[in-house]
Amino acid sequence: MICQNVGCAFAETCLRHLCFLELTADETALTVLNPLRYPQEGGECAYYNSTKKIRVAWGIRHLLDDIPHQRVKNMRNELIAHFGRTRYYRIYSELLPLLPADQDAVRRIFRKNGITDEPKYGRFTEEIIWG
Repeated sequence: MICQNVGCAFAETCLRHLCFLELTADETALTVLNPLRYPQEGGECAYYNSTKKIRVAWGIRHLLDDIPHQRVKNMRNELIAHFGRTRYYRIYSELLPLLPADQDAVRRIFRKNGITDEPKYGRFTEEIIWG
């Protein structure tokens, strides 16, 4: 969904508005924010989406490689319980990234199990996340 509100105080840093500014004649159909939903002057916008990039982690295939064997099964079960089985395997297969909050959850599971080393992920990227 894009936003056409040129008078918004947050327009310069809103991904929805910047996408509106980048429209081309090739676009045939769009989803646009209803102008009646624009926030009052100076108010917070429920549809604001920052252009700020965040650091996301990819790949947990080797996350538990350096963990003592007796802890691995329990930690894997805790990760699956936290993320859910489907999401866990999508993260494992690098179909989904680990957002900063997810990385914090993994770190807490490590600490809970007595592991002081930082979790090791396959790679990191800087991403803009649509909210």
